[in-house]
Formats: sequence, structure tokens, C-alpha cells
Amino acid sequence: MKTIKTPEELFALRAADGGITVNDDLRIDCDVPLSVGRQIAYLVADGNLYAGGYLHAAGSLRAEKDLYAGRNLTTDGNLYVEGNLTTDGNLTTGGYLYAGGNLTTEKDLRAEGDLHAEGNLYAGRNLHVGGNLYVEGNLTAYGNLYVEGYLYADGNLTVRKNCAILGNFYWSQMSMPDIRGKFFHRLVLPHGWQRGYWEARLDMDFGGGCYDDIVAQVLPELPRLLRRKWSETERWMLESLKLKDAPVPELV
Repeated sequence: MKTIKTPEELFALRAADGGITVNDDLRIDCDVPLSVGRQIAYLVADGNLYAGGYLHAAGSLRAEKDLYAGRNLTTDGNLYVEGNLTTDGNLTTGGYLYAGGNLTTEKDLRAEGDLHAEGNLYAGRNLHVGGNLYVEGNLTAYGNLYVEGYLYADGNLTVRKNCAILGNFYWSQMSMPDIRGKFFHRLVLPHGWQRGYWEARLDMDFGGGCYDDIVAQVLPELPRLLRRKWSETERWMLESLKLKDAPVPELV
């Protein structure tokens, strides 16, 4: 493991292009404020990355295994973590955020670009995503959840306060998401692998149509279809087809 105790020791690792690559685990015991981070083009750790203090990377940040930040973690560029990503403070990224394992932040999480978590995602306070949000595990936000793009959720969704999804919401569960506050969404669509199930339930043949084609096919039949018996979740998803152009309320 490579251990860094001062910014000067971190600067000493810079290559000719201004970036830092460590072919081992990397432990940074000092604060790395923006005044330091802006002098580093990128930071790559081929193993685990541990930051005991504040870490502000003006460029991109990459860890080939796990990343742990004891305080706030900020990247102005992309953040890529092959394993688990854990912060005890706020997590902010100006670009794309990827976690190959679980993503856990004890405070606010804000990603200006897309966010992709292959495991569970837990935000101790608010979660704001400026692009699309893709979560293969369970998604929990103890504050508000705000997604400017689409939300693709493979697992359960729990939001303790308000939730707003401005793009399509792709939902595969038979149960409803657990939203404790106000909930704004537009289209709620099934995952692609559920095509056969919905063809059978609607007694329709979608052929090779994409989502837009299928919505256009179902929408004229909606008044008739809604007279049939549906589960709570199925009816909610069907009724969402009327909300494609719904105006965004003040809660967001």
C-alpha cells in the first residue's frame, strides 16, 4: 500500500501529463482541497483507495477495487469505482458516476451526469442525479430523490421524503415503490424482459416495437383496459401512460 500524508507527497506522484497512477492500494491521510486537486489531472488507484480527509479531484478519479472517503468526496470529472464506494460525508461528482458494487453515502449524493450502481445504493440524505439513474440492486434515499433523466430500478425503491423522476421510470416489481412524501413521475414502464407478460395481460401483440410504439398502441385502448381488473401496481403503471407530458410541480 502507498500511504500519502501531505499534499507534497501526492504531487510527487504526478506523471508528465499531470495525472497520478498508483499500481497498488492508495491511502491518503491528508485533506485534498480543490486548491490541491486542481493541480492533478486525474487519479487512478489499481487497488483500494482510502481517503481519510476531504478529497476534491478537479479531474477524474478511478479505483480498481473499493473506495472509502472518511469525509466529503468531490470530483469535477468522472468517478469510476470497480468495487464498493463508501463516503461518510457528502459525495458530489461533476460527470459520470459508476460503482461496480454497493454505493453508500452518509449524507447528500449529487451526480451531475449519469449514475450507475451495480449493487445497492443508499443515500443518508438527499440524492440528486442530473442524468439517468440505473440501479441493479435496491435504492434507498433517506431524504429527497430527484432524477432529471430516467430511473431504471431492478430492486426495491424506498424514499423517506419527496421523489421526482422527470424521465421514464422503468419498474419491474409487482409491489409499489415505498415513497413517504410527494411523488412526481411521468411514464412508468416495465423492463424489456417483461414484454411477454404484458402482451398476455393486455391481450396485445407488440411485435418488434420499441417503447414509443407500444405506448402509442396501448394509449387509445386505455379507457377500455382500465375497466378490467388489475393489481394496484399494474393499474398505476397503465394510468401513468396519460402522464407523458405532465407539468413538473413545485415540489421539485
